[in-house]
Amino acid sequence: MTHRKQRLSQIAKKHLQIPTLDCRNSDRLDFYDVSVWTVREALNAAYDAGFSDLKRSLARQLNGMLDAIMDSEPPSFTAEQVKFFQDRLRFTFTILTRNTEGK
Repeated sequence: MTHRKQRLSQIAKKHLQIPTLDCRNSDRLDFYDVSVWTVREALNAAYDAGFSDLKRSLARQLNGMLDAIMDSEPPSFTAEQVKFFQDRLRFTFTILTRNTEGK
């Protein structure tokens, strides 16, 4: 099972009380009555999970860029490369510090 499917399955179980997202070819097993606030909670959980994954990915990229800068002796970057690093670092910092409240 992929990471995405696992996350969605966990959210469905926790927020929607749906035991599996697999199609079981039965109306009684494949259709559920859920409240809108429960759907909202599940969607917020999915958004937060995706945002969390994005932050982890950006942090890894940032560490990779910093490692590349630190491993270069002497630092020999073109002005374009420095600008790219600066822009990427600003973008990464913005994402990593973004407030996800106010959903």
